[in-house]
Amino acid sequence: MATTNFFSLPLRFAASATMAGITLSVATVAALCWSGISPRSYEDFVTSTSPFVLTVLMTLFFFVIGLDLGHELSDGFLQDARQSLPALSAAAGGMLATAGCALLIGHLGALPDLSRGWGVPMATDIAFALAALSLSGPRGRELRHFVLVLAVADDIGSVLVLALTGQHPLRGWWVLAAVGGCVATVLVRRHVPLIAWLVVAVALWACFYRAGIDAPLSAVVVGMCVPASQRVNSAGIFRSLTASVNIVVLPLFALVATGVIWTSVSRAPQGVAVAIGLAISRIAGKVVGIGAGAIIVSRLTHVPRPPLALLLPIGLICAMGVTVPLIFAHQVYGDSPTYAVTTATLLGVTVLSGAAGVALLRRSHR
Repeated sequence: MATTNFFSLPLRFAASATMAGITLSVATVAALCWSGISPRSYEDFVTSTSPFVLTVLMTLFFFVIGLDLGHELSDGFLQDARQSLPALSAAAGGMLATAGCALLIGHLGALPDLSRGWGVPMATDIAFALAALSLSGPRGRELRHFVLVLAVADDIGSVLVLALTGQHPLRGWWVLAAVGGCVATVLVRRHVPLIAWLVVAVALWACFYRAGIDAPLSAVVVGMCVPASQRVNSAGIFRSLTASVNIVVLPLFALVATGVIWTSVSRAPQGVAVAIGLAISRIAGKVVGIGAGAIIVSRLTHVPRPPLALLLPIGLICAMGVTVPLIFAHQVYGDSPTYAVTTATLLGVTVLSGAAGVALLRRSHR
């Protein structure tokens, strides 16, 4: 028993949100240092990294998120679907407010690049948000679940917006196949043996990919549908998978995506104005939208929400984000100088808003 505990404790830490935040942070710092010291070799590394490999790795990340959500839906805080309404409303409010701010500032400031990238500031980084929450002192399960549901909802919403507005047109019959595959997965979930989930995951991933929808999104559906009995019986396997995602997948994505070529930043038209507009849209949109969304639905449904004093730091923490926002930004800007400006801005906002959110939560706890 002692030996089991000795090995299980490091594995539990490796699978925690804290580890995800640490590895993301280390990889981001490494990418910034590498791209600043040797931009040519960094660009060669990014170019040589297969986009398909990154897509597969992000699929594993979204599968782990799906498992976490599935656990909460069957055995956790979200068993009562009504309890998730304030978090879902907060996610929708944050998405609408950030996109609206970007469009408004882009229109008033004559910043077409900011207007085109209205979807970039919408998504929250789940790993960063949960890691920041874990650094803010002891909190109730309800607050963690509120942030988890909020972050996952606006990640999924942002990916759906990307699929519907992206450069790749949707293919009608494959979209129907993807929707049918999701419905079938939900219906037969209790009759699929553990070994067969790989076949289900590959089939659904292929339908999403062929439909023109971001393929990793399919993994959230599969992860949520794994029955509770299989999650319990295979807890060690799933925990090892989560640890692998935290140690390998997330840092590799950050290493590829978060480097900044500063010479490219200097060539961006209206680069400073775009950066300021994006930062305001990201921070103000999340704080105002999340707070308003949670308050409005809570008053209409009488479902409890986090106290008003916690909604501000929650909004700041949910302004952290580089993964899905950068996927959206690359879809809109490609490898242009504006993409480099967006990367630098998102990183700056993530550091500042995260630090402010953690500080306010720790202060409220004391």
